[in-house]
Amino acid sequence: MIDVGTKLGDQVRLIETSGNPDGHWVALSHCWGKKQNHPPKTTRANLSEHLNAIPLSSLPRTFQDAVVVTRELGLRYLWIDSLCIVQDDEDDWYSESEMMASIYEYAIITLAASSATDSTQGLFIDRPYKKISFPSISLPFITLDEHSGRRKTLGNYSISLEWRQEPFMEHLDPAFTPLYLRGWCTQELILSRRVVHFLNEGMVWVCKRRAVEETGQLLLAQNRHSEDDWATEWGRIITDHSVRNFTFEKDRLTSLRGLATEISKANNNCYKLEHYFYGIWLHDIPECLLWASYRCDNRQTDCPSWSWASCASPVWLRFKDFDNMRPDEDLEQTCKVIGIDNATRILSISAIKLDIGQWDLSLMDRIPNQEYQGQKGRFAYREPVIQGYRVSSKHDAQLKGWIEYDDDRDAAKLTEPVYYLHLASAIYWNEPQVQYWGILIENHPTREGAFKRVGMGSLWDCEFLKTLEREDVAIA
Repeated sequence: MIDVGTKLGDQVRLIETSGNPDGHWVALSHCWGKKQNHPPKTTRANLSEHLNAIPLSSLPRTFQDAVVVTRELGLRYLWIDSLCIVQDDEDDWYSESEMMASIYEYAIITLAASSATDSTQGLFIDRPYKKISFPSISLPFITLDEHSGRRKTLGNYSISLEWRQEPFMEHLDPAFTPLYLRGWCTQELILSRRVVHFLNEGMVWVCKRRAVEETGQLLLAQNRHSEDDWATEWGRIITDHSVRNFTFEKDRLTSLRGLATEISKANNNCYKLEHYFYGIWLHDIPECLLWASYRCDNRQTDCPSWSWASCASPVWLRFKDFDNMRPDEDLEQTCKVIGIDNATRILSISAIKLDIGQWDLSLMDRIPNQEYQGQKGRFAYREPVIQGYRVSSKHDAQLKGWIEYDDDRDAAKLTEPVYYLHLASAIYWNEPQVQYWGILIENHPTREGAFKRVGMGSLWDCEFLKTLEREDVAIA
C-alpha cells in the first residue's frame, strides 16, 4: 500500500500491509498505455528505496493527482498496481493478483482514470468545451413597438439542447473510454463499491445504486452489477471482458479469478469455486458452452477447446443473448455433465451426438439474430458480419436450422467427420418456437478417443432428437 501522508509536503512511500488487514484506502484504476509510457514500477531492485520514500515529482501526472485526491478525501492510503506489486517477482505478482479483487471491493472508493490512455495524462484532463458541438436553432426576438403597435425584430438568438443531455450522454459514459478496453478493469469496476470516473467532459459517480454525473443528473443509461446478479450476468460479463485488451493472453482468465472467488462467496449461491473451470461454471452448462468466437483461427493451446478463453478474440455467449428474457423453467437441459478432469482438462458430457454429414449445408451471410445485428454501443465495432451455414434436410430440402464454425473453414471441403452435440432445448414466443442448441465437435488431433469443439448451432423441427440415446463424450 502507498502511504500518501495527510497534507501537502508529506512524504510518499510504500508500506508493508502484511498482518494489518484493516484500514481505509483508495484504489486507482488506470491504463498503462504503450510500453514507452508505462508507469513507474516497484521491482526487487528498488523495493527498499520505495519503502523509504517515493519522490512525488518522480510520479506521472495520474499518480500525483490520485495522491492529492486521496489526501483531500481525508484518507491516507492509496493502492496502485504498478507500485504496490513487485513487478519482477512472480510469486509476489501471483499472490497480489489473488488479492486484487478484495483490494477493489473493500476500497472506500476507486478513482478511475477513464479517459486517459496512460498515466502521463492525469485524472483532471482539460475539457474540450470549445470543440463540443450540439444542435441549435436560431429564432428572432420579436417585440411590439410601443408607439405604432407593430411587431419588430430586435435580433436573433439561438436555443439548443444542453450538451450533457440525452442523446449525447455517450460523452459521459465510461464505457466509451480507453480504460474500458483494459482487460483488468472487468473485475476492478464490477467489484468496486464506489467509482469516480474522470472523463474528458466531466466526472461520473457510479455505485451499486446509481450513476450520477457531476451536475447531479442521474445517468439512467449506466448499469452496475449488484452482488445478487454477478453470477446470472456471467455471460454478459464474459462478452464484455473478451473484447478488452490484454498484454498477456493468459490474463484473460487470471484477471477474472478474483471476481469468480467473490461470486462463489455470495449468500445462497449455487456457484461454487470448485465448480469453476477456465472461465465457466459447471452450474451454467450448457449456456457457458454456447459461445461464438468471431472466426478466431488463433486458438490458445493452454486452454481446452470447450472454454471461450481458448480464443484470443472477442466472444459472444450467443445463448444468453438469444435467451436472456426467457424464464429458466422454459429451458430443458438435454445433456448431463459428468465432470471435468483437472489433470487432462477434459470435459465429459453425456449427450446426443449426430454426424452433420447427413445434412445439406448452404452458405448464408449472417446468423439470424436481428436483436444483435441492430445493437450499437461501446463495442459497436464487434457487430458481427460472419458467415454461417443453413442446415437443410437431404430428404425434403426443408430448412432445419443453422451452424457456424469457430474458424474460416469451408464446410463444403471438409474431409473429417464433424458432429453436432445436442445440449439444450429452449422455447420462444416467435417461430421457430422450439430450438435445439448444441456445439460442433470433431476428433481431437492428439487425444485419442476425445473430441475438440469447432463451432455451434441451433436446430428446429427435430423432435426425433428426443427419441435418441445419449452417449458419453470427452471434449479436450
